[in-house]
Order: sequence, then structure tokens, then C-alpha cells
Amino acid sequence: MKQKRYWLRGGIAIAILSLIIGLFYISDGSRSDIVTAIYSPAIIVAYMNGGLFSSNQPSIFQLLIFIILNGFIYGLVLGWLYGKIKNKVTTK
Repeated sequence: MKQKRYWLRGGIAIAILSLIIGLFYISDGSRSDIVTAIYSPAIIVAYMNGGLFSSNQPSIFQLLIFIILNGFIYGLVLGWLYGKIKNKVTTK
């Protein structure tokens, strides 16, 4: 039986989509409530003060990395769930 790895496919696809939306989000300057809700975990981590950053304001590169990682994690979860549901449907 061939392993499909939906979790990896989902992670990569959502990370790429997240990068595109994140670039628009950063370059536009206006923040919509929907995009802020989607990226809030990444933005909160990026702005945390402590051992993570030397200053309170992260660079655009650091912010994009957190947005991509956030999207990748969302994609992992969605891909994993899709694989579980698809395997249940096909085995019946």
C-alpha cells in the first residue's frame, strides 16, 4: 500500500499560500480582521519579548518565517485530518 503523506502535502500547500497572503499582509499595511485571526499565533510569537528577539520589533524576514511556519502547521493538521477521513472512507 502506497503512503500518500497528505500531512506533508497539506503543510507545503498551505505554507505556500500562507507566504503569498503574508507578503500581501505585510506590504499592504492595512490589517483585516480575518487575516489577523489566521496569523495571530505567528504574529504573537514574533512580537514576544524575551530570548527570541533582541528588540521588540521583529524584521520582515522574521515575521515571514513565523507566518510560513504558522501556515505549515495549519496545513499539517488539515492534511492529517484529510488523510484520516479519506482512509476511513476508502477502507469501507
